[in-house]
Amino acid sequence: MKKKVLKAFLKTVAVFTSVSILVPSVHSYAAGTSLVNQVDHTDLMFSEFTYSVPDESQLDDIIANLETIVDDTSKSDEVLDCIIAMEDFQNAVAADYELGQLYTSLDCDNEEYDELYKQIDEIATSIDDKIMGAKNLIALSENSDVLRDRVDDDDEWQEILDYVALTDEQKELIKKETELSLEFDDLYNAEYTSTIDGVAYTEDEISEAYDAGDIDFTDYIYGLSDIASQQNEVFGELYIELVDVRTQLAQSYGYDNYAEYAYEKIYGREYTPHDLDEYRQGVKDYFGPLLQEIYDIYSDEMDYDAFDVEVTPEDCIDAVYSHLSLISSDMYEAFDYMVDHDLIDIDIDDKKAPGAFTTIIQGEYNAPFLFNCASGDYTDVSTLIHEFGHYNQLYFGGEDEWYYGTTVIDTAEIHSQGLELIYMEYYEEMFGDYAESMELYKTLNDVYSIVTGAKEDEFQIWVYENPDDLTIEKLNQKYYELSEEYGDQTLYNSYYFGLYGYINDDELFEWDGIPHTFQSPCYYISYSVSMAAVEELRAELLNDWDTGIDLYLQLVKNGSGINITEALDLVGMNNPLENPRFDLYAHNIHQLLGIDDDYGDDTDTDDTDDDQDEEDTDDQDEEEDKDKDKDKDKDKDKDKDKDKDKDKDKDKDKDKDSNFFADLVAESWFGYAVVGTCGGLALIIIIILGVSISKKKKKSKEETATNTTPIPQAPVITPPVQAKPEEEIIIGEALNNKPAEQSNTDNNENNGNS
Repeated sequence: MKKKVLKAFLKTVAVFTSVSILVPSVHSYAAGTSLVNQVDHTDLMFSEFTYSVPDESQLDDIIANLETIVDDTSKSDEVLDCIIAMEDFQNAVAADYELGQLYTSLDCDNEEYDELYKQIDEIATSIDDKIMGAKNLIALSENSDVLRDRVDDDDEWQEILDYVALTDEQKELIKKETELSLEFDDLYNAEYTSTIDGVAYTEDEISEAYDAGDIDFTDYIYGLSDIASQQNEVFGELYIELVDVRTQLAQSYGYDNYAEYAYEKIYGREYTPHDLDEYRQGVKDYFGPLLQEIYDIYSDEMDYDAFDVEVTPEDCIDAVYSHLSLISSDMYEAFDYMVDHDLIDIDIDDKKAPGAFTTIIQGEYNAPFLFNCASGDYTDVSTLIHEFGHYNQLYFGGEDEWYYGTTVIDTAEIHSQGLELIYMEYYEEMFGDYAESMELYKTLNDVYSIVTGAKEDEFQIWVYENPDDLTIEKLNQKYYELSEEYGDQTLYNSYYFGLYGYINDDELFEWDGIPHTFQSPCYYISYSVSMAAVEELRAELLNDWDTGIDLYLQLVKNGSGINITEALDLVGMNNPLENPRFDLYAHNIHQLLGIDDDYGDDTDTDDTDDDQDEEDTDDQDEEEDKDKDKDKDKDKDKDKDKDKDKDKDKDKDKDKDSNFFADLVAESWFGYAVVGTCGGLALIIIIILGVSISKKKKKSKEETATNTTPIPQAPVITPPVQAKPEEEIIIGEALNNKPAEQSNTDNNENNGNS
């Protein structure tokens, strides 16, 4: 899940006006788009896969005579052979790289795996550099046409023409970034403790002790906030160091900041960091309030017992497998291949890295692999569905995706999130009595993905645009500020720690445990824009199931090597990048939940679908747009008034007795959910997908960017341990009630610095 920089192995709802709630049924797909396997996948079992540190001398042999033949047009065939040999070698090295990385995820505590991965990473960087240098030599030679015929992207061709070999400084920065990324895994899996009455407790032990009556509620909240503060300190220090390394790297390539570098060089996006400012504002205006609204419903109606159901890997596989035929019989092939060849690991194991991902192992294998650090409950089913959306598309992917590592994450996330949406139709059979709760949970996730995708992205853009004089306090304060703007600040534990005086009440910590922030910088926005596209798919499924399924399969068949604009244009769907419609999406979700709103009161929405692809050129449309803008302004004014009322309410709360969980948690308690602990009480599933980080097109493989990068799939919210009825705590005074000897943390070897 780590992403390297500028190298070949870089890790790399819809338009409807009135619908009823989506009830699970036995919908099946009649006929339509077929998926066809386009590459040969290995017959070996995963245990038979081998990897090692690449032998760079093999590349030296391939390019040894290049300088002597490159300007001889009679040697064009030899130049072509050299290009193909370089690409084949790079593809084989990509397999070593991905396997090395995969094993570090399967066992984070294995130092041998870490050291081997570091060696592969360093040599892979050198190999990429040499291959790009060789291509630059060819591009500027008399035989340039031989290479130009294999590069069908103008930007990439220009990149080859302009390529300058890596400096020693850049190589060291890349190496340092890899080391820091691996250090994050160690810190993430470290054991943190808090000392209460002379006893050191882990986070889980604190909850157990409180539940057993061994500690009181004040001790309980103190212990949780103490551990959160320790984590904030160690993660914060690591992050500031990473920001510095990445800033230096970006500036070495002539970029003002790392965000600009990441958007263009790592992800090859069709937009810049600030091109989506209007998009993010739409998220704040409509989906921030919607998130809190749905969470309130969730808090009242969710059956938390659903998260206590023990779910095994076999249960997950059976649940997903048993419904594939209702969607596409072709998908059986990919699922069977994955299971039959052990190309899946969804076991519960403390040694595993946090999150989930799907990656491709290239070279002689051409095999996708699906990984999840499972939690043992129903959320593992959702994770498997999400990841199999990636796995299935990659399995049926074409040569561009396999040989040239071409994947655009904005597009790829539609395949995973879209499959999750489709599987909602079968929740009744899959989850039984918990079906309605899981539907509510999924709807909350959908909204959360859009909100957090935009918020985390804006947070990281701010960080990389202001790298000087960063402090942990500034990071915490900025995260609080943005959470207020997006309306989700009350969904975090540290918000309540602040109310009770254990941390500053203008800071939030939860940014510090998100793997993306450390290992896949500036990735998060892809979850938001792809989920917005899935909201466009939702209407098609509701209006006509078979048509919606066929649209989804067309998106899968068209692959993940094209940008989101092209992907949506090919199937005739609205593009939320060009035409974000969060007011409409919010209305659609309201309708699904049976909530009335005033959307469309002053507009004719019956022909929305017919007009969505036409330009608004007539005067009537212009007047409607003006009316909408006026309504938005009114809504913003109302929101401001609501915010003022909320602030007043917060002040009142600080002056009266309040049961911490009975009152405040009724509104929301994500737990340290946003940090996401593997198998913990509450977590966010970090979904990772194999992605490319470049704009490479067919036949141009200067980078084998088969990335594994994370996604904020779902906030898994489990029932909090509530304060006992007889326990009353005064907001803001809890800290003052703690004995003096308990104000110090247990700064032993378990504080994450080991």
